[in-house]
Amino acid sequence: MKLKGMIILNSSRMLLPTQHYLSMLQGLGNSQDLYSVLKIVVEMKSSLVSIDRTAYTAMADAFLACGSIDGALCIFGEIIKQAGDNKDLRAKPHLYLSIMRAFATIGDFDMVRRLKERMWPDSVGSISRSVKQEADELLMEAAINNNQVR
Repeated sequence: MKLKGMIILNSSRMLLPTQHYLSMLQGLGNSQDLYSVLKIVVEMKSSLVSIDRTAYTAMADAFLACGSIDGALCIFGEIIKQAGDNKDLRAKPHLYLSIMRAFATIGDFDMVRRLKERMWPDSVGSISRSVKQEADELLMEAAINNNQVR
């Protein structure tokens, strides 16, 4: 049984709206509390809640805010894997750009390039001119940070 929009806390069996967890993820990510972000993600995944695109995006954003690219990639991989069965889970361009920013900062040109290429066919929603421009700029930033441009 899946409960849409509600989360059950393990200890008290109390129902909380999913939005509370999403707010906690955002706050914990902003304070860079990776341990607590991990605890919230585990709680969300082990509960009876149906996790939607917004929840997955909040998880990935919280991991990125904590500096955990690996955590964000795990969540992103889950989205990609589950989007095969459920097209409503396909990531929006925002998530692609967030992950691209993290890789551009460390100079991982190949990963930024792959994400940029996959953003067009694999994301859902519209891709504005500013999103295209930012993706190009992130590719350049990755190249510069990887000493590919002199």
